[in-house]
Amino acid sequence: MQLSYSIFDMLASLRNVIERIFGIFKSRFTIFKSPPPFPYKTQVELVLACARMHNFLRQECR
Repeated sequence: MQLSYSIFDMLASLRNVIERIFGIFKSRFTIFKSPPPFPYKTQVELVLACARMHNFLRQECR
């Protein structure tokens, strides 16, 4: 029982992190303010590209 509870906690924590990341993306990249009209594969690539840009900007614009 303890193992399944800790897995539940880990998944809940991961969900919170992901929701926080998309909150940051929505405030920084306006394309995330409404559902994008792109195919799923393009949406995945868009999220990855924005993550890379976000990390680059955090490093270079201090």
